[in-house]
Amino acid sequence: MNPRETYPLLLLIGVILSILVIPSIPTTTAQATQPGPASDKVVARSYSIPAAVDAIKKGEIDAYFYALRPAQAEQLRGVTGVTMISAAAGLIELTLNPAPVYIHKLPGQVTSKDEAARKVSQATGKSVPPAAISNMYYSSDTNETVVEFGAFPGKGVNPFAFKEVRLALNYVVDRNTFVANVMRGYAVPMYTFLSQYDPDYAVIADIIAKYEFGYNPTFAKQIISKVMTDIGAENRGGFWYYDGKPVTLTLIIRIEDERRDLGYMFNAELTLLGFNTKPSEMPFAQAIDIVYGTDPAEFQWHVYTAGWGKGGIDRYDSGTIAQFCAPWVGYMPGWLETGWGNYRNDTIDDLTTKIYQGLFKNKEERDQMYRAATEMCIQESVRLWVAARLDTWPVRTEVKGITLDVGAGLRGIWNLREMYVEGRGTLNIGHLYVWTATSEWNWWGGFTDVYSVDFARATYDPSTWAHPFNGEPIPFRTPYTIVTAGPDGKLNVPATAKKYDVTQHKWVTVGPGVNATSMVVFD
Repeated sequence: MNPRETYPLLLLIGVILSILVIPSIPTTTAQATQPGPASDKVVARSYSIPAAVDAIKKGEIDAYFYALRPAQAEQLRGVTGVTMISAAAGLIELTLNPAPVYIHKLPGQVTSKDEAARKVSQATGKSVPPAAISNMYYSSDTNETVVEFGAFPGKGVNPFAFKEVRLALNYVVDRNTFVANVMRGYAVPMYTFLSQYDPDYAVIADIIAKYEFGYNPTFAKQIISKVMTDIGAENRGGFWYYDGKPVTLTLIIRIEDERRDLGYMFNAELTLLGFNTKPSEMPFAQAIDIVYGTDPAEFQWHVYTAGWGKGGIDRYDSGTIAQFCAPWVGYMPGWLETGWGNYRNDTIDDLTTKIYQGLFKNKEERDQMYRAATEMCIQESVRLWVAARLDTWPVRTEVKGITLDVGAGLRGIWNLREMYVEGRGTLNIGHLYVWTATSEWNWWGGFTDVYSVDFARATYDPSTWAHPFNGEPIPFRTPYTIVTAGPDGKLNVPATAKKYDVTQHKWVTVGPGVNATSMVVFD
């Protein structure tokens, strides 16, 4: 999974082979009465998924914190001394590279693609149709219109720069076949950043249904062929050419799990659509160095088989939609690196920022913004969502203190703190990777992949967290109370209250005449 794999809090119910299971929540007696974690020491070792099967059988490890593949999960079902923990805690998607091949800046504000194409053609001496423009926006800072081209003579073409192509690719993702044959029922299809088990899915279900994202390659080919023809590409013998060169796409395919199968399924579909492809199999560190470590405009990749792990559930989503749809969070291609070919969408940024900051008066207003951002995210389709994994983790039966987080499963924040084996102070944990060259064990920009963050989160207590069973925010370390005058009223802020001044780099008093909508008191 990606190093950028932060953990949006989603509500998912544990499912095995597509059968809904409502687990009984075990209660256990604490190992000791003194404060602190139940085990004195946690020892983590790296095991491949096949090796983890033998290790858990032999008792070399007490639990394996990376979700098993379906084949390995079946090997451990019914094994004496081993129990299985399940939750819909993983997400699988295909990240597309939407970078333009050429950017031209025009003086003043230009709103028409026809006018922009004409002016760029005059300035460069290159004849370019308006359809080749993939995006354009006005910069008030420089009084310029930035025109991005997905195809340009002498610069090449990136089909994924065009949102019509990206949206159409949803119809060549055979989700049902992937779930049934590759995941063997240990997953359910996904069509956007939420699955059918998420609380907010009901808010957007009708929007998702409207697009009817079934497997329909004929429909996809019609749309993509029109776009490619309109931008000036030619189809020769079933393959697309631009500027006399074949249109070639590079796929970065992760090899550790079912994403390898997904990568080759999608590769075959791209070939049938008329694209030359270069599939490249890579493990975690090598893939991350290219996808996240290079400018998307260098086109070292066009497709990445991405995976994500969740850290809990969230009753009212504000982070997931921003993380997977909005550039401002830093998880969209370009990753907010200065000078790189960053994906840009000011409307989604504005909507998701308001949702994230709670800038709405009531749930109806919030839901309206959430629906608008979701539909635009689907239309943009920078990510093609494939499946929600019904993840399974093996644990020795002698391990006690397990909290079955319905969103994160074994990887819930509670378990490394509370798991223990009676009569033993050490807990032995296995993981796919414990450290890689790309895993930065550093609080400044590190601990962002599942292999390191699981252990990092056991070293500190958050002030609050989401309830493991319903996703409501609850105190973890710090009890709190909320006082509010919202949505229309205001509270007076004491003039002696402190705020941090980022310009002066110090705490200062707020002064008189300052108001706030709500106040949270931590005690």
